[in-house]
Amino acid sequence: MAFGDNSTIIGPVSATVFNQLATNRFISIIRQASAMLNMAMGEREEGEDGPRFSQDENVSGARIEIPILGEARTITGVTDGAQERAAVTLTPISGMANAITDVAHYPHTVPIENSLITRVQGGRLKAGSFFELVFQQLMESYLETFATALNETGANKGPAQNRLGSWVAAVSDGVSAGESNYSDYYTFDRTDAANAGVRSTVIPEVGVLGLEDIATGQIAIQAKKGRADVGIAGVTVFGIVRQLVEQMTEGHVVNGRVDFSGAKFRYAGTDFMLEAHAPAETLGLFDSRTWMTKQLQKNFTDSGIMPAPWLTASHVLPTEKWVGVFCKEPRKNAKLTGITG
Repeated sequence: MAFGDNSTIIGPVSATVFNQLATNRFISIIRQASAMLNMAMGEREEGEDGPRFSQDENVSGARIEIPILGEARTITGVTDGAQERAAVTLTPISGMANAITDVAHYPHTVPIENSLITRVQGGRLKAGSFFELVFQQLMESYLETFATALNETGANKGPAQNRLGSWVAAVSDGVSAGESNYSDYYTFDRTDAANAGVRSTVIPEVGVLGLEDIATGQIAIQAKKGRADVGIAGVTVFGIVRQLVEQMTEGHVVNGRVDFSGAKFRYAGTDFMLEAHAPAETLGLFDSRTWMTKQLQKNFTDSGIMPAPWLTASHVLPTEKWVGVFCKEPRKNAKLTGITG
């Protein structure tokens, strides 16, 4: 029986086709379209089983540990003799912990009417086009879901079983104007001065954005031994930044960002990228090395297209993605808010 017959459109063969499409193209294409995923996943690498990314890790279970790093410890030199013999008070490790969290679970089932299957069965090209269209729609739907989650504002937007976690929640100090929703970061209460090491730099109520505001954020990251190599903003703020630096932009984007398909430019060592879902009046400055993604090693679909006897005349395609986006050093990132012009 040839590829494209009804028996291959449904069942295990369809599962193989969709899983191969997901392995070879899903994350790679989504990464090209999402500035946050592009930044968090790191540089593209070619692996034996398809493209891989330097800061993306496959995990075997949904419950994971994320190492969170705060301020460096103070180390003091001593002179010979008495100082070498002096008693010391050992201070416990602070600002460092393994945060227990979850890879977010996003399932989605697509109904596929029997009439549609009947139209495409029996022809290789018809079936191939059918698989491609279904996959394309799923990919764009997951992209919209992920991009929205990564840029959400409001309370309780950190990583959890049912959401990726927003960068707006990760990059915060918990104490500046408008930041009270983001005071908790995993096990750390950022309103507690003892946890200052996990506070990001926040420049609130900027008003009219100037180059000095961008420089303040960049320098704050550098002062914490970071590098402000990525900037992300929504349409309006991205346009404001571009106007400010139009005559000073550098003509290339380096490393992994070269395959980002959206609007981008480089200024003062920072690759500014357009994230259409980013919150209004906000500019994020990131040290991309402090971010990571984790994916559960699991098929995009186990069954492929399968009968759905509970529906009148339809099959279904169950799919799911398990993915998380995490920041291990929020202090090396910055956020400018209240940008009005």
